Amino acid sequence: MPISWALLFLLSFCAITAVTTVMGALYLCSARNMEVAMRQTGEWILPALFVGIATGRAQEGKANAR
Repeated sequence: MPISWALLFLLSFCAITAVTTVMGALYLCSARNMEVAMRQTGEWILPALFVGIATGRAQEGKANAR
């Protein structure tokens, strides 16, 4: 029994729609994760890094003063 052209078109359209939906969902999830990662970097990681650098320099200054 041959597949009609309308059914073939419908199946290909559904496949393309499904792939586009999945790609869009992955893009939105990765964009949201990137936003969260950037916010966490700005709020937590960079200040901790700067405090660590300042502490290291203070310790280095104390060691050089002796």
